[in-house]
Amino acid sequence: MHVGFTIKLILERGPMSPYEMWRAYNRNIAALFKRPPVSFKTFYNYLVHYKRLGLIREVARNVPSEKRPHLKRTIYGLTPGREDDPLWSQNIQRVRAMREGWKPTWLGSRRYRRRVLGMPPLPKGRPRKTSG
Repeated sequence: MHVGFTIKLILERGPMSPYEMWRAYNRNIAALFKRPPVSFKTFYNYLVHYKRLGLIREVARNVPSEKRPHLKRTIYGLTPGREDDPLWSQNIQRVRAMREGWKPTWLGSRRYRRRVLGMPPLPKGRPRKTSG
């Protein structure tokens, strides 16, 4: 099961803050797949990607928390009309690659440029100092 599919299932319950989604995601992953929990930073990176793709949107901003009213949070929900988008079921790295126009390769970037694209590889390291 992909992360996007799980996020979609969580958001079908209703709009939530990223922290609430992360907690629900870790509970589902631990129960279903016996996997270790994911860090909040990693989970938030997925949310940023899905927001850029337009699959989720901000529903409300600066909503006070119930336990700590001085902390403001952002609430996210599903974008109307994008619930059945095929991007939900794809791997986020593949989606990013398609958007940015590069192909993942086992050759590595330097060999890929030389062998596949026929271009000279980019120089390694920092540029040399020029006297003068």
